[in-house]
Amino acid sequence: MIKNTHQIKIVVFLFLFISLCIPSNIFAEDANAYPIKIQKIEVILPKDKQVLEKGDTFTVRAKITDSVATITSCNVSFYLDIPEYWGNLIFVDLQETNDPDIYEGTYTLKEDKPYGMWKLHYISIYDSAYNSHDSSLIEWVDLKRNSLPIGFNFIDYDGVYDHNVTPVFIGEGKLDGKRFTSGTTIDRDGNYQLVITNPLGKEVTVPFLVDKTPPIISGVKEGMIYNQPVTLTYNEGLGYLQTQRFNYKWSSHGYGYMQTGYEATENAKYSLVVTNKTGAQTIVSFTIDMIIPSLNLTSQNTNWTNKDVKVSIEAVDKETGLAELIGPDGKKIPTNQKTYEIKKNGVYTFSAKDIAGNKIEKYIRIKNIDKTAPIMTIDGSTLMPTNKDLTLFIYTKDKESGIKYIHLPNGKKGEASLKSYKITKNGTYTFAAEDSAGNKTTQKIKITNIDKEVPKQPKVNKVTTNSIIVSGYAEKGTTVFLYKGSKRLGSMVADAKGYYIIKIPKQKKNTVLTVFTKDNANNKSKSAKVKVQPFK
Repeated sequence: MIKNTHQIKIVVFLFLFISLCIPSNIFAEDANAYPIKIQKIEVILPKDKQVLEKGDTFTVRAKITDSVATITSCNVSFYLDIPEYWGNLIFVDLQETNDPDIYEGTYTLKEDKPYGMWKLHYISIYDSAYNSHDSSLIEWVDLKRNSLPIGFNFIDYDGVYDHNVTPVFIGEGKLDGKRFTSGTTIDRDGNYQLVITNPLGKEVTVPFLVDKTPPIISGVKEGMIYNQPVTLTYNEGLGYLQTQRFNYKWSSHGYGYMQTGYEATENAKYSLVVTNKTGAQTIVSFTIDMIIPSLNLTSQNTNWTNKDVKVSIEAVDKETGLAELIGPDGKKIPTNQKTYEIKKNGVYTFSAKDIAGNKIEKYIRIKNIDKTAPIMTIDGSTLMPTNKDLTLFIYTKDKESGIKYIHLPNGKKGEASLKSYKITKNGTYTFAAEDSAGNKTTQKIKITNIDKEVPKQPKVNKVTTNSIIVSGYAEKGTTVFLYKGSKRLGSMVADAKGYYIIKIPKQKKNTVLTVFTKDNANNKSKSAKVKVQPFK
């Protein structure tokens, strides 16, 4: 009998009315295959008892159904979840009662048992048809070490917790050497050591860890992309690193466990999972991409042209992708743009940068643009009348692409080395100089000074031995020449009416005088002859 509340007790904590509602889907739906089903188990303590001691009796009641036979035997066991006491079990046999499917058993503590929370451990059931059910209750009961039981509790030996801890015990306690009262909540992270002195004067030392803060990973940030190696550090727990290497196809490569301070150097996608003792995890995914993008520039036209030149742009980054493409003017080009127009010759620099920040620069030299027309000058005697063909002299110049053709008035193309062109008659003549880029300079020249037509034969009036002039009519504007033999006697230009008069000294009878004309082009008419007549 217990004499008073201070009586030395053998303290054994049991679950207060542990109810296990077993899901029906744990067992096969075929009742003939699994006829025995556990519906409920509960522990009933003596009235007004919260802590058992030697001599106390408790009851275990279970609801068990059997679809094919009657239960012939059933027993359950309890154990204390502290490694140093493993093997110290309590067995309770259950018997049928007057209520259908209800089986009960009692157990009286006849010896001292270790102090702590005793938990349901195992159940064994047989029926009259030799069906059996043998299983550890841990298979369907949540008995995680970091979950404190409901009611009076005893902290698991070497326990770790990710939440506040409220140790409840009977006796005196010291936490890390300082007095500690049962029912006090520990809300700060840390490693603790609780020493409990039970009413028998025995000490139980329980180390445990409270860690509500997930591990902290340093050196990298979630979702970041780096273009250099990174050092991975974390403040607690154990890290597991997994990578997906960059390749034509993604290839996975699990690194496995790693210690803090590991340097990640490969180009890959990484996932670092750090788990502490409480099971709390921190996951950081990041990428290392130290591979510069590829950038190729190709001119679509390498021949001389008088148009803008398109440059083909091929910018690729197979790892993290392109972030930006910068043109020669410093402005951004859409990363999917395939061409860029160059308007004049020069050296043009392009740059590409990927999302990781790797950058590449390349330049292209454009030297085949010529938008300037050639210089062309045509020279020749185009003012002075002539009765001969004219020769025009052609001068061309092009500093960039050079003269390719000289287009002639006759529709033909002359070589660039052509320097002259013969004109045989008056008219308007068009010349063009074309350079190798297709630029043209056109020049028209009007020729009016070619005169190959012979003037009409002049008419001469009668000349006598008393005449001091020779007169007559010729083509107006022509120059009339008067000769006696090879001697020139005179000349004059026929007036607007064609009349001319040339002074002469008196001539002898039968002297033959010759008159002819020349125009401005030096065309000579037929000569007209006149014989000097006696004066009468």
